Amino acid sequence: MSKYIVPIGVLIAAVLIIVGGYIILNPQNPSQTSENQDNNAGFIELSSGEAHSPKITVSATELQKNANPSFKVGNKYKYKQTSQNTMQTTECITPGGGHSTITFTQTGGDDENNESNSAVPSGCVVKNETRTQNIIIEFAVEKTERVEGKECFVISEKSKTEISEEQKENMTQGAIRMQEVMSNHITYYYYDKETGNVIQVKYSSPDGSTTTITGTMAESSSTHSTLFSKWMLALKDDFIWEQSTNSSSDMYESKDISTYAVKGQENINNRDCFNVEITETAESNIKDPMFKGKKNYEHKTIRTMWVDVNERIIVKQTTKSGSLTTSTTELVDES
Repeated sequence: MSKYIVPIGVLIAAVLIIVGGYIILNPQNPSQTSENQDNNAGFIELSSGEAHSPKITVSATELQKNANPSFKVGNKYKYKQTSQNTMQTTECITPGGGHSTITFTQTGGDDENNESNSAVPSGCVVKNETRTQNIIIEFAVEKTERVEGKECFVISEKSKTEISEEQKENMTQGAIRMQEVMSNHITYYYYDKETGNVIQVKYSSPDGSTTTITGTMAESSSTHSTLFSKWMLALKDDFIWEQSTNSSSDMYESKDISTYAVKGQENINNRDCFNVEITETAESNIKDPMFKGKKNYEHKTIRTMWVDVNERIIVKQTTKSGSLTTSTTELVDES
């Protein structure tokens, strides 16, 4: 039943796409900024058009920092990410004679809970498609800026999906357009120069509008950044850290527990790196009446990160779902 749940890394990305996409498609919507001084809470200020966006709360054990951020203005980092996703689309005829389409993304294909296919609602047809996706992700340390009384590194993130001509032939114009739009979407992370805490995250759309998040949601999005997160500043040989994320909307509830553990040190691409194993356990409950009666879903994903011992940035990352490696990300250039 993994098509009904998104691992937390993908979930966070989905939240960002929902918010960014809405702004892009609604240029008349003014810039929205939320501020929250409570370290245990954070939110995006949503308009009525974004009412289905999930609410996210995060809690974590204490970190003991032993290094400082190593960034310098002008630094640039380029990553290549290759992933496989199974797209499952359920098309249903509604009581009024219309059509309803629901699409779920499952990372990987080794699913221990495939019994869900036998519970497809009456009048619905399920279609499956597996896609390989290559994404180029670029980070740049743009400047330093003082935010909330703290001097911060401002780091931009841009990503572009590589689409072959063959893939374009199987994509709708809307899907191609969405890929182009997202390529022009820029994320800015504001990291405290002393602690590595993310003070805020800004999402900038091509039309010039921005959305700013703070507090827990900013920390959550930073935790899954391809480049850096504050927990990397606490790495040591016996490092163990746990973070719990709860998400809810009018369609679902989910809980994700991530445990980070250093398994040793390795040399990756001529860099001394911490080998960090991240075990993510997700639970989800679908609220949609169409799927009434389905049991809660549980799923485990294992990520391995190799973090540079000196620079404390990601050098390589792999993600496994079941026994399959579903995603690989590597640092391919640094200047």
